[in-house]
Amino acid sequence: MKKGILITISLAFVVFVYFALHSYLSNTFYGDYLYANLGNPQAQYALGVMYSDEHNERYNPQEAVKWYTKALENGYLDAATMLGKMYE
Repeated sequence: MKKGILITISLAFVVFVYFALHSYLSNTFYGDYLYANLGNPQAQYALGVMYSDEHNERYNPQEAVKWYTKALENGYLDAATMLGKMYE
């Protein structure tokens, strides 16, 4: 009986940590960076937007172009518009 309760509590804890970590990573720069490097085009586009924002402390036009290009290569067509704006 005690063993079953311990397993249930352990499993609940693992599930909680997974969802907490997933939620954290989904709403942060680090999450976008992680998912972008795994090939997620939406995350790649989000990094491009962040790096192209002149009001952001991470402003870096070269990085923006890099991430917009990767997003476009992975089929995220909105990245083409942003790339065009970067070259205006």
